Amino acid sequence: MTENFEDMLSFYAWGATGYKNIKEKDYNYSEILNLAKKQGVFHIVYSVLKQYTDSPEVVNLNTLYLMSVLKHQEQSAAIDKIVEKIERQGIEVCHIKGKTLSSLYYYPETRISGDTDLLVAEKDEIRVKRILEEEGFKTENRSDDANHSECIHKDLGLIELHIKLYYDIMKDVWFDSDDMMHEPFQEIDGIKTLSVTDGFIYNFMHAVKHFLSNGMSVRHITDVLLYGNKHKDRIDFDRVFKTLEKLEYKKFLDGFVVIGEKYFNIKPLYQTENENIELILTDIEESGIFGKNIEKAGALFEIYTDLRFSTFKEGNKTEYLTAWRRRNILKAVSYSMENMKKKYTFMEKGNKYIIKAWTLHTKDIIEKALKRKKLAKDFIEFKPAENKALEKKIELIKKLNMI
Repeated sequence: MTENFEDMLSFYAWGATGYKNIKEKDYNYSEILNLAKKQGVFHIVYSVLKQYTDSPEVVNLNTLYLMSVLKHQEQSAAIDKIVEKIERQGIEVCHIKGKTLSSLYYYPETRISGDTDLLVAEKDEIRVKRILEEEGFKTENRSDDANHSECIHKDLGLIELHIKLYYDIMKDVWFDSDDMMHEPFQEIDGIKTLSVTDGFIYNFMHAVKHFLSNGMSVRHITDVLLYGNKHKDRIDFDRVFKTLEKLEYKKFLDGFVVIGEKYFNIKPLYQTENENIELILTDIEESGIFGKNIEKAGALFEIYTDLRFSTFKEGNKTEYLTAWRRRNILKAVSYSMENMKKKYTFMEKGNKYIIKAWTLHTKDIIEKALKRKKLAKDFIEFKPAENKALEKKIELIKKLNMI
């Protein structure tokens, strides 16, 4: 971990939690802001930097910062109205991440997400997409194994519409077929969302997913810890610990707790220790959010899945992936007329359009089958190229006992 990154953490702690522990020294503000951007926490860091210094490289960004915060607030308000419209149709909408976490921050308006994540029942997915289309969103078809599809609006940005929390292979191989959503949705602070225990586990597993597939941000750590402290008395930590110990992720959570206390002054959720916190923070700096700083970071998903397969699965990996492909093809071919009408709105004009609908659906099946075939082939034949950054990451994963 570099000195500039540690400086960025100090200002981030102030903006995220109100913990002000800033040393009197000459700071490289440009590099601090650059690192904050790479971590996806620019607004949080900038909100306090502008209070601390009148340096031109900070002051000159103030208008951009204010416009960005205002735009995000307007987008959020508009999406809230659309969600209300969806709910008036009798559809239950669950918010995940995003607004369920921003209120926990010292300056809530600065925890800005690049998208909005909504979770609905699979039976309601098509109806929700039609409403979003009425509101100007362009929606994409979701492959049968995917957990969400993207809905994009030119002004309101991206909505990730989830029908489940995890991608099929990730849920099956990484999480031993447990979707970890065991309780009904709850209303927390006026927001329909996951129950506090499901929510804590999901927010942590979301961080795990980023850490093990591309890159994790410091914000993932504070998301988990601030949420945990807010709902500490209601979270079933016995279930949390049993789940994480079974999946071998408990030591990683220990690291979060130690980092939170040392760098962000966040009260520990429980007493623990972890000797790898500097390595975790170094990885966070070197990876950047979404792994943007690591060449071929996406390869980590294949490497980890391959290593993880032997932990929870029996038999041949090739046979497993082939069966996975066949299940999804069978599901697509056995599509009901009711689902066909939901998928293709022109079917509402009458069954005379059934040939057109089945032609489009068959084309969709073939395209998705080819994509799944390629994905399965990539997993089966994958051999990682020599990559020092990825080798270093795998060594850290092993030290954290995540394999």
